[in-house]
Amino acid sequence: MGMMRIIGKQSRLLWWLLWLAAACLTAAVSPLGAQDGTGCSFSDVPQSSPQQADIVYACQQGWFQGYPGGTFRPSREVPQNQITVVVSRAFPTGSTRADLATFLRGGNPGDPDGSANFDDVAESHPQSGDIAYAVEQGWFQGYPDGTFRPDRTITPTQIAVVASRGFPAGSTRADLATFMRQGTQALNDLTPPTTSSPRKIAYTVPIYDSSGDQVARESWVAESDGSGARRLIGALPADYDSWRWWSPDGERIAYQMGEELWVEQADGSGARRLIGALPADYDFRWWWSPDGERIAFRVPVYDSLGDEVAYELWVVDADGSSPRQLTDDVSSWEWSPDGNRIAYKVVLRDFRGYEVGEKLWVVGADGSSPRQLTGDIPRWSLDWRWSPDGERIAYLVNKYGTPEDELWVVAVDGSGARRLDYGFSWGQDLKWSPGGERIGYKAIARHASVFREELRVVAVDGSGINHLTDDVGGWEWSPDGERIVYMVRMRDSSGNKVADELWMMNLDDLMAHRLTDDFSYKWAWSSSGERIAFESRVWEFGKWLGTGLWVAEADGSNARQLADDIVGGWNWILSRDSIIYETKVRNSSRTVVGSELWVAGLNGSDTRQLTSDVTINRYGLWPGDQIIYEVAVRDSSNNAAGELWVMGLDGSGNRRLADDVTRWEGSPGDGQITYTASDGGLWVVELDGSGARNLADHVSGWAWQPRGESPL
Repeated sequence: MGMMRIIGKQSRLLWWLLWLAAACLTAAVSPLGAQDGTGCSFSDVPQSSPQQADIVYACQQGWFQGYPGGTFRPSREVPQNQITVVVSRAFPTGSTRADLATFLRGGNPGDPDGSANFDDVAESHPQSGDIAYAVEQGWFQGYPDGTFRPDRTITPTQIAVVASRGFPAGSTRADLATFMRQGTQALNDLTPPTTSSPRKIAYTVPIYDSSGDQVARESWVAESDGSGARRLIGALPADYDSWRWWSPDGERIAYQMGEELWVEQADGSGARRLIGALPADYDFRWWWSPDGERIAFRVPVYDSLGDEVAYELWVVDADGSSPRQLTDDVSSWEWSPDGNRIAYKVVLRDFRGYEVGEKLWVVGADGSSPRQLTGDIPRWSLDWRWSPDGERIAYLVNKYGTPEDELWVVAVDGSGARRLDYGFSWGQDLKWSPGGERIGYKAIARHASVFREELRVVAVDGSGINHLTDDVGGWEWSPDGERIVYMVRMRDSSGNKVADELWMMNLDDLMAHRLTDDFSYKWAWSSSGERIAFESRVWEFGKWLGTGLWVAEADGSNARQLADDIVGGWNWILSRDSIIYETKVRNSSRTVVGSELWVAGLNGSDTRQLTSDVTINRYGLWPGDQIIYEVAVRDSSNNAAGELWVMGLDGSGNRRLADDVTRWEGSPGDGQITYTASDGGLWVVELDGSGARNLADHVSGWAWQPRGESPL
């Protein structure tokens, strides 16, 4: 502790994704609410506010709390990690915290009407109308067997922790349909919000000495319209870039400056040093909490010779207050999904200071209620993962090649510890299902005289272990957690791998479907989770001709080939209903001379070519069915350059946005593109091609202010 000094101490929502949020949780979550004996009152929510009743109701139900000082911050944007993908489809772009309060209140189950066209939803079902409406809006889909399964329990992947405060634990899919319908109706009654202020951009510019050598970097923040440029405090080292700058809610920016860690408001006010008096070349290894209210970091402990011998783990509030040391010998650590807690591994040492084991602890983000979750794990490694809801931790005890490895799960309060599996070797690749009901992992097991990587799935309640395959490579959960897609290595009689097969398994009935017998490189789920796309090698007479692109239903049925010679790897993008991909253009000698951009419906229909006779460097899909793509060109001196273009998903409106582009990134919620030119200049241009403006010269790095949408 003596080695350091502590100084004092996300417009509407777009594509809300899976992380579980902390800013709006109840109970032990900061920020704390400002409440009185009759309910909830906030200094910045007067009775004249059109949403005052909704905010008070949401607070009284425990869905929201306020902030220190008695404020609610009704216009504060909600981070993307507070609502799941399903709910986000029904929630308009750019909604605020107050909008979310309205949504939650309106989403409580009410009087139904209408009927749903599913085998297991009778017209007399009390929520038939709600289910029908949810499906009509595209929020839900039925299952391939024609059912909706209205009584199936909702998982944490389908609603965020915030929504779950108004949506009781254990509620069903039908309940969620009711919730989403009425919540959306409530939002539609709101007055359209005013246009939000321009998004900010943080960037660094180099500082040179009289000899032209770069000696440092200055950090700046500006509005995306070019206004309000301001330099942050001090200068960064020349060799240091930290893109953990922005807090998740975009309200603050933090940066390391030599031996000091600083934070200030996004408007440039309130700069304050959080920590200092550390070696100038030391990286603090610091991360924001999911709600942006705290920063956790580690600092080194030195012996008398100046060698690092341990690391302390600290947390400080973003306003610089309440610095606190959590442990004095940490090896690794991670925030819980909701930011309420930190889990960390403590190193065990012998009398000489040598590492001899480790143990797992969890502590509240405010330093309260530290608990040891595991016993001392001598000499072995400990791999662990948070559950999606942040209430449990699964961990593997790896006993270095012996067939004695163990898989455990324990609640964060230390209760309910249960050994789920044991007697395997080299447990690895531990993954919770999105809903937290199952855990998947790979383990080395002996098959005859050969050792292979098995894929195993175990129910968290300990009800059973399923061995899915015995020679697995990569694998992944489906978005709903009901299926697993995995790669199986195929071997010859000598045990040499000759191909990879891609398989899909339904975990309800353990029925497996082979998607391809010669998997190439990549698979990906559509955003709705209804379909999966994958690559497969194309052969003819024993000669490899190229890579094919296929799409199938989520259960592995109705597989269809979209293209037979794509630019493979990561160069294709799935949306909800379409897939964008790049194909190779070859001459008569089969030499690649260019590429073309194509789009197709995920049902295999409406395939169309978007570009020709160009070479595509990179492309992305913009919300609103806009495709941004970079074309490789050469200038008059034959130097490589890039042109930035935009078009609609149907190929309409093709227009060039910029030339001489070296790097670009979109701000989807604002309809803007930022790019750097070959001379290092930082530019912003509107998606319609207007308003190009130069923000800075010779930037060395930059990052958009977060606003809650998924990145381009």
